[in-house]
Amino acid sequence: MKKLLLFDIDRTLVQGPKIDKYAKALSNLHQLEAEINFDAQGLTDKLIIELLLEEDGWADEQIEAAWPELMREIDKVYRGTLSKKAV
Repeated sequence: MKKLLLFDIDRTLVQGPKIDKYAKALSNLHQLEAEINFDAQGLTDKLIIELLLEEDGWADEQIEAAWPELMREIDKVYRGTLSKKAV
């Protein structure tokens, strides 16, 4: 029998992602008040952001163009959250 071992390092597959970081990043960059009204458990960061922005009327091309900056902002927000918890 074959076995597959999966790692869920940040527990997003089991518990769902910490979606507040997406809302904060979108607010910081685009003054968008994102409301997450779907189950994001098991979704990638990119898919979550795409769903939020599509819901706000963004076109695929706009999302792709904004993606690198959004990821940097999400990382910045997430790191800020971690450093506050460590204090």
